[in-house]
Amino acid sequence: MADRPSGPSLFAQSLILLLREGIEAILVIGALIAFLVKTGSGDRRRDIHFGVGAAIVASLLTAVALETVSRLSTAGQETLEGITMVVATGMLFYVSYWLLSKIEVTKWNRFVKTSMQGALSSGSALALAGVAFLAVYREGFETVLFYKALFLSGGTGAWAPIAGGAAVGAVLLAIAYVAINRFGVRLPLKPFFGFTSAFLYYMAFVFAGKGIAELQSGGVVGLTILPGWP
Repeated sequence: MADRPSGPSLFAQSLILLLREGIEAILVIGALIAFLVKTGSGDRRRDIHFGVGAAIVASLLTAVALETVSRLSTAGQETLEGITMVVATGMLFYVSYWLLSKIEVTKWNRFVKTSMQGALSSGSALALAGVAFLAVYREGFETVLFYKALFLSGGTGAWAPIAGGAAVGAVLLAIAYVAINRFGVRLPLKPFFGFTSAFLYYMAFVFAGKGIAELQSGGVVGLTILPGWP
């Protein structure tokens, strides 16, 4: 019901967003490399790393492009912001469903195996790098879109708590990466994906409401005032 979310709420949303996207990216890349080693193609890890690097660069370019478009379109600012949040809502619902459908280990392994077998059978380094690129860029694109919507929903003064949540999330991701890849720590994936998926659904409802409000401000969607209601 609040016009603007509180600082702690923005901090928590930023932290959960980065953790969820980052952990999924780490798990996907770890699974791809594990599949290479298992099939005797461990020497092709460099192709995976190349795809990951390209995806990170593409994600940063996407963030710059999205911010540039937002700044240029001053005339339809409310409409553009509303569209951004509505699209983020749809992506959040889809991501949450996709995560829940992949919680079972057998389904996850099948997903990785199907993706990798086609790339390996082609014998192309570009195909293998492409699998890694698409896996990581998907996470990067989602992260950029979700953070843009989060900044829009937070309004002025949102930078500090959102940046703080992202910074803490980055540190936790680094710790998780070292724990998983150096020490073989196994994360409780079911509880983690289950909790974060529920949190994403909550954020989707927030973005949906604020996105429609922006479209109403831009004159794209009609507005009917109900006397006595918030």
